[in-house]
Amino acid sequence: MPSHELTVALSCAGNKRAQVQDAFPTVKGLRWTNGAVGNAVYKGVLMRHILLNVMGLKEEDLLGKDLHLIAIAYDADF
Repeated sequence: MPSHELTVALSCAGNKRAQVQDAFPTVKGLRWTNGAVGNAVYKGVLMRHILLNVMGLKEEDLLGKDLHLIAIAYDADF
């Protein structure tokens, strides 16, 4: 499958985790407070390619709809 590289920035993904961890100690991750921002470089197969060419969806299945994809992946604090 074709590989692509994309540099992205995510902001406000999990703001105030420190306060959440105080209330719910089972919440894992870094204890940031306000203004969570992360940068990453993704390299791999585009999800669009997988949905269209592997999962069998058609272009019209993806256009003009409010769709959400939920993914679970390994994430580590470095």
